Formats: sequence, structure tokens, C-alpha cells
Amino acid sequence: MLHIIYYRILSTIRNKMDIFWALCFPIILGTCFFAAFSDIYKMDFEFESIPIAAVLEENSQLKNVLDTLSNQGMEEDSEPMLKVNYTNMAEAEKMLNEKKVIGIIEENEGVHLSVNENGLEATFLQSFLDQYVQTMYVIGNAGTDDISEILKIVENLQSNADTSNLNAIQNKQISSADMNPYTDYYYALIAMACLYACFSGLTCAKQMKADISSLGMRKCLVSTGRMKMIVGDMLGCYVIQCISNVLLIFYLQYVLGIDLGNRLPLILFTAFMGSLIGLAMGIFIGSIPKLSDGIKTGIALSVSMLSCFLSGLMVGGLRWLIELKAPIINRLNPATVLTDALYALNIYDTYERFTGNLLILFIMSVVLCSLSFFMVRRECYEQL
Repeated sequence: MLHIIYYRILSTIRNKMDIFWALCFPIILGTCFFAAFSDIYKMDFEFESIPIAAVLEENSQLKNVLDTLSNQGMEEDSEPMLKVNYTNMAEAEKMLNEKKVIGIIEENEGVHLSVNENGLEATFLQSFLDQYVQTMYVIGNAGTDDISEILKIVENLQSNADTSNLNAIQNKQISSADMNPYTDYYYALIAMACLYACFSGLTCAKQMKADISSLGMRKCLVSTGRMKMIVGDMLGCYVIQCISNVLLIFYLQYVLGIDLGNRLPLILFTAFMGSLIGLAMGIFIGSIPKLSDGIKTGIALSVSMLSCFLSGLMVGGLRWLIELKAPIINRLNPATVLTDALYALNIYDTYERFTGNLLILFIMSVVLCSLSFFMVRRECYEQL
């Protein structure tokens, strides 16, 4: 058995086409994803300080508040909420026209906000100023300069009985996982690399068939049992595919810096399960009788690419759309099951969804391998 595995590994390594699809192509595609998505994520999802210009009066209370917001979070190495430029009105208007700031906060017999265009940042600034004006109005009507009394007023504003329902709302982080939506593409990429094991499985199956391969003729004449040869060839291909997947995952996680999650052993185990289903799929296609070599290759390519397409590799969010309209497709599509397993592993603290996906992959692999062995076992040749 070890002898068969060893030579299958050597044969697979020398097959440049199988190595390209198993390792080189996923790494190239992952690099392209990184080049395309990294800047998009920074522009669309990462928080940046809101630049504003402030024209304030001397000894302004508003300046203390703005200073607090512009320094907030600096101890945690995070972005402050505001980036304040204290200046005069002429310079502030120039900065606003050149779009160096989002808005101008002016304190002149009241507090005023000037913006060039509406948006989320302008809405935030307006809400902040409204709250500031309301708070200062209440403090002013209190008629006290005692700081302890002022703090009590602010506390009462925050715990007003009429807004008791709002006090139940807390800022709670539901997951410590990376919520980058583009990570789904990398999960689908790993699933694609796993399914590309079907090409190695296809080669393995074709070389067992005496009617389409000279190597298959020689294998049919040896005394080694058919089952032993099939298992040995499959294990040899599986070892190479697992090594390729490990290299791909390490490349994504540690070279490109993609956050795939903090459960690396389980991520690798998922990839190993994916390699098994890909290999089983290739052996099954290669074992189908009365089909030419070209047709089998076309079927393997079509099935693997369609599976990856439905998992969201080419169109982001397609997996979720299918889940809403026809969830049975996601349960039967191996690439989607793999992608969802990696997603569940990263997002959820429990393992129910993850283990359910792995169970589906295992059942698929057993069924395909059993059908493949049944088809190969029934083959016999009148002459070679």
C-alpha cells in the first residue's frame, strides 16, 4: 500500500496541470482578490475621523467637548470621532469648498453647522450639535455653577424615566470575528481549491481504466487487488491536495494578512474534508463507463465551476440569495457547504452549524466513493 501511495504522490507532483489547478491557480486568484478588495473595504467599511473646521468664541464650552471627541480612543490606538481644525471663518470656508472638511461648526450667538452636501457624516454632526445645545440649555436653566449639580443634571438627562426603555439598549459585541464582507470570497476560494481535487481524482480514475489508458492496462494485469490499488492511488492524491490547501491557507492568512478566523486547526480540517469531497467527485466522474476522456474532463470542469459560482465566488451574496429562494441547492452544493462551514467557524461561537456542514460533506464523500467502487468493480475486459 505504501509503495502505491509513494508512486502516486510522485506521479501527481510531475503532473504540472494538476499542480497548477490545485495550488498555483488558487494562489493567483487569491492575490487578485486581495488587490481588488483591500482598498474597497477601507473606503466603504473602515471608520475614519470626521474632519471639521471650528470657529469658536473665546472661553467656549464647546471647545472642551470637541477636544474630548477629537482625543477619544487615542489610548486604544483607534480613530478619534472628530478631527478638529480651529480657525477663522474665511479659512474655514476655504477648507469646506476644497472638501478638506465635512462641515463648519460656528459659534456666534448660538451654534451653527454649515455643510456642502448631505450624508451620514453631516447627519451625525447635526445630531451631535442638537444634543449639545439641548444639554447646555437645561444646564443654563438650572441656575447653578456647582459642578456636582451639573453632573447630576446630566445624569438625570441620561436616566430620564420617560426614556427608561432606551436605557435597556447596550452596546454589546455579538462576535469577535472579522465582519469584513469580502472574506466570503476567500472562503469560496478555499472551497474552489478543494473541489479542484476532482482533476487529480479524474486522472487517478482514468489511469485505472484499461480501455482508455496504457497504464490502466498494466494495472489490470498485476496481482495487486483492485480495491487496494484504488485506495492507494486515492490516498496519494489526497496527500498532495491537503498539502496544497495548507499552503494556500497559510498564504492567505500570513502572507496576504486575510483574517480567516482564529481557529486555524479547524479551518485546515475543513479544507481536508473539502479535499476529500473534491477527490471523490473526480473519481466518480472518471469511473463513469462509456464516456470519452474529453467528455469526463468537461464534466469535471463544468460541475466544479458551477458549484463555485453558486457558492458566491464570482457574484458576492449569491449564496445568501439562494438560501432565501431555494435552500436545498445550498445543502447539495459542496462548494456552498464548504464556504458555509468556514463562515460558521469564524462567526459563531458554537459548532452546531459547522459540524452539520462537515457531516453533509462526509456523507457526500462516502456516497460518491461507494458508487465509484461499484462501477469500477463491475468492469471486465475480454482482451487487452
